[in-house]
Amino acid sequence: MCKQAFSTYLFGLCVFLGTPLAAQDRDLNFADPLRPFSHAQTLTPEQEAQARLHLQAILTGNRGAYAVINNQPVSAGDEVDGYTILQISDGTVLLGKDNGQRLVMQPHTLTFNPASDIEPSRSEP
Repeated sequence: MCKQAFSTYLFGLCVFLGTPLAAQDRDLNFADPLRPFSHAQTLTPEQEAQARLHLQAILTGNRGAYAVINNQPVSAGDEVDGYTILQISDGTVLLGKDNGQRLVMQPHTLTFNPASDIEPSRSEP
């Protein structure tokens, strides 16, 4: 009886102490499925600027041309995020930096012709 109890105790002790050693052999470090992907994608300076700058509107008229970038009204000569507004036309805003880098921005537009039977079309630059 005592011998059987000792063997059971010894078996349990081996299982208890051996489990962490066996787990070290396997890679149990699973990726968190809820964590967002963190891919190391290198962006060009132009792509970084487009990610930071958001052109909401272009307004042209008798008093000049204005644009709304990052919820701020701007006109030619103004500076936004290190870029100088060089030109504002009907469909584009041209920005530039001192190092010669240029950036052309176009707003997202929604076109709808109520006389036609087609669905509204969305165009993005």
